[in-house]
This record gives sequence, structure tokens and C-alpha cells, in this order.
Amino acid sequence: MTSSESRAEELHVMLVAFSAQGHINPFGALSKVLADMLKDMKKLKWVLANSFYELEKEVIDSMAETYPVIPVGPLLPLSLLGVDENEDVGIEMWKPQDSCLEWLNDQPPSSVIYISFGSLIVLSAKKLESIATALKNSNCKFLWVIKKQDGKDSLPLPQGFKEETKNRGMVVPWCPQTKVLVHPAIACFLTHCGWNSMLEAIAAGNR
Repeated sequence: MTSSESRAEELHVMLVAFSAQGHINPFGALSKVLADMLKDMKKLKWVLANSFYELEKEVIDSMAETYPVIPVGPLLPLSLLGVDENEDVGIEMWKPQDSCLEWLNDQPPSSVIYISFGSLIVLSAKKLESIATALKNSNCKFLWVIKKQDGKDSLPLPQGFKEETKNRGMVVPWCPQTKVLVHPAIACFLTHCGWNSMLEAIAAGNR
């Protein structure tokens, strides 16, 4: 066995990818991907995690003797780390609506609630109505990201919501989240607590 073959045997790499073109359906395959990932961990010598030790010290330490976790994160767009945003390398699953940044520029500092539940979560009509009612009753400014439903051009909003809140809110199907999070007009972030969103929010809050 050559040294390169030996090295390849030592270092097992597991890559889990969700294709934006739909080769893998994340809504139907996510549970299977996670189950297969945990099952195949027995073949691994190391687990590389998109995290950092200060954030998950207890978890990383507790797994040290079973599956040594090597935190290599946070893996973030360079713009969140203070580097020129033109050097960012990333993939947007949908086209961001940059007009939301222009709208944010016209809002006072720390005045806008940002709501986004990521690329996978699909809310029921009842949950959408509950959030819409809360936003109406709050009298706060808001930026709300709601993905369009398959085959429909309009956003799945409760009837009359946009008209009732047009002077203090904006609803878009997708936005450039990292730019939104660091905008001075953002006061808080209502999120599904997806890992990417959590890391981006932590980084944006430290800027």
C-alpha cells in the first residue's frame, strides 16, 4: 500500500449535499440523509464540524473518546468576517430581492424585526396567519421572508395583510440574509434556528 493510499484510508470524508437543482429533494430525503450519516459515522476517524469550540465546548469534549470532533467553523461568507463582500463565494437557492436593502436604508436604527425560516421550512397556513396577526398587533416595522409555493406566483399571505401593513413592513420571497443581518436597521431576528442562520446571526451580532 502506498503512502497516499494509506493516507486516504485514514482520512474518510463524508459529504452531504443538497442540490439547488432538485436532484435531491430535501423535504423527502432529509431524515434518510441524517440517519445514513449517523450510521456511517462508525467508519470515520474524525468528524469535521461547522462550529467552534467556544460555542459547543461541552458537546465537543463529551464526544472526544467516541467520535473526535474537530471544529473547523464558523464557515461563513467572508463579508461577515469583515472581508470585502465581493470576495464572497456562495450559492443562493433563489434569487435574492435586493430591494429589501433599499427599504432598510430608509428605516431608523434598530427598528425592524427580520423574520425568515430558512430554505427548507414550509409553514402551514395556520402558522402563517399567527405570525401575520402578531406582526399586525405589534405595530413594529418588519421584513418578512416567505417563499412562494410551487406553481404559484403570489406569496401565501393572509388576505388583506399587505394592505394593512404596507406602511411599516415588507414581504419578499428571498433576501440576501448576510447583508440584512448586519444592517443597522435590524433590531431582532425571528428564525427557525437553522445552523447556518444561527452562525450568521452570531457573527453579525459581533460586528
